[in-house]
Parts: sequence; C-alpha cells; structure tokens
Amino acid sequence: MEGQVVAGKTLEVTYVYEEVKGNVLVKYVDEKGTPLAGTASLPGDTTETVTADGVKAVTEAELGSSYDNKVAEKKATKITTADGKVYALVTENNGVYNTSAPETGTVTEADQVVTFVYKEKKSAVNVKYVDKAGQPIAGTATMPNNSTEEVTVDGLKPVTDASVNSDYTVSDKKASKITTADGKVYRLIAERDGLLDGSKPASGKVEENEITVTYQYELVTGDVTVTYKDTEGNKIEGYETPKDAEKDASTGKDFNTATEALKPSKITTPSGKVYNLVPERTEGTESGKVTETPQNVTYVYKLAKGDVTVTYKDTEGNKIEGYETPKDAEKDAPTGKRLQYSNRSVETK
Repeated sequence: MEGQVVAGKTLEVTYVYEEVKGNVLVKYVDEKGTPLAGTASLPGDTTETVTADGVKAVTEAELGSSYDNKVAEKKATKITTADGKVYALVTENNGVYNTSAPETGTVTEADQVVTFVYKEKKSAVNVKYVDKAGQPIAGTATMPNNSTEEVTVDGLKPVTDASVNSDYTVSDKKASKITTADGKVYRLIAERDGLLDGSKPASGKVEENEITVTYQYELVTGDVTVTYKDTEGNKIEGYETPKDAEKDASTGKDFNTATEALKPSKITTPSGKVYNLVPERTEGTESGKVTETPQNVTYVYKLAKGDVTVTYKDTEGNKIEGYETPKDAEKDAPTGKRLQYSNRSVETK
C-alpha cells in the first residue's frame, strides 16, 4: 500500500484477512488408475452419479477439522458405468489407492484427494439340463453341430469371466438329446424352444450375478417286438402278428425275449401243424436295453414231419398173406396234413 504522510495527522492502515478453508475430493479409479464414471452405490443403499473428476466430500471446511465421516459417505461399494460394466471396491488396503490421501484425517490448506480403487466384476452363464420333473440329467449330449459332449448334473459353464451387460448366447449348448450312462435317452421338449419354464433366455446380456439357462427334456420310449417264421420264411399260423416284448418302454430298460411266452420251443398251430424251434437261426438280440430305435427278434421254426403206416390183419389178429409188411400211407409228411382213408377188404390168395 502506498500513500503520503500528512503533517499533523495520524494515518491508520488496516489489513483484512479471511479464514483459509480446505477441500477434500473423492475419486474412483480402476486397478490401472483410470478414472471411473457412472452410478456409485454408496452406504445406506443410496446412489449418486459420479464423473471422472470425482465428487467433493468436503467443501470449504475449517482447517484441522476431521473429514472421516464425509469421505466414508462417498466410499462407494461399486460403480456401474454407462455401458453397464460393474466395478467393485477392492479389499486390498481397505480399497484405498496407493497414491491416495488417507481416507481418515483432517482438512489441510492444500486440497486433498482420497482415491478408491475398483476391480471390474466379471460374471458367468451356466447351462443346465433337466427332465420333466426338473431333475438334473447327466450323460452324453448331442449338440447342434452333431458333436457330443459329456455333461454332469451341474451342467456346463460356457460363458466365464464376462463383463456385466455384455452379450451372450448359449444356443450352441442346446443339446437335441442326452443319453445317460444306463441307456436312457432324453429328447429336448418342443415347447418354449426347449427351455424350462422360467429359465433365462438362450441369448441375452450377462448379469452381475451368474445366471442359468435351463433346457428341459422328456424321456424317450421304445419298442421290442418278436416275430415268428418257418425255415422257408413263411408266417406261422396263429403267430402272424408280432408280439410285444416291450411297448412304449423307457429307453435303457432291460429286456429279455428268451421266455416261454415269447420263445416257445414248439408251436402247434390250430390246424395241427407242429413247428420246432431252430435256435441257431434266431435273428436279432434276445436281451439288452430298450433303445430309441425299435428292435425286433425273429424266431425261426422248422415244420415237423411224420409217418402214417397201414397194417393188415384178420379177425383173429393174424397177419394176412401178402400184407405182412405195413404200407406207407404218408412218409415224412408235414404234420397237420389232413388224411382220409376209405375201408377196403383184402382177399387172401
């Protein structure tokens, strides 16, 4: 300040001072130190929009006053960016960045910056396979490209370490059928594009918490029939219609056609023909498991043959001269052949 001294007059010079105040800023960065902006989830279940410049926790506060509580109120547990990515506060060093001012302290003349560090939260998408009752299925899955993949009751995890809100699709894990270790076959249901009611969609956005896409399957049934024919390939009377060994039975169920009801050693037809089983001519597998593809077992029988002879005697039971040797009425004739003979008299010579 400048001026002139005036004779006989006392001059006063007054200086005016204002109290110095201090500020504390809170910033949010990722593990590389890159500033984060978005919606911050704060204590007390509140949210606040933060920019890359951070937020002011303390403004124009007295020097030496504590900023502990104000900074604590701005210590976000997570930050969701505009593109949907989620960053969670790290646990190391209580979440404070290595070049940060301490999260507790007092206001100073120089502005202070408390910086919290966050790690991007990654998520996953699971795929599970269940039956009509909602029970998990494990086995060999036939995938869309006709390849096979083993699945457990826990299913598969085709999407891992994915950014939240990124796109996902698991349609390549949509198995058309699953065959279990015991031979059961499950086929994808037609309703809801094969999805269990309430399942997450086959394509969508990765969520903050892991999600599960669940496909549903129905148990496939199968048939086992038994047919009968003679050694000439002809049907056998009374056995023209195949018999059901298993009808609409669960795939994987054990079957056996070698029973007396299905595999008789001898067949006598209504017309009297007799057929004997020819075991070595059996076609098909007599025992095994019911499969998705119908199975058939064919038993082959040989027509039995017989002889008819005619003998001659008098009323006293004596042989008749010239007719001592029986005559063949039928020799190796098919069983069941209808024969008719008329009475005749024989004259001795």
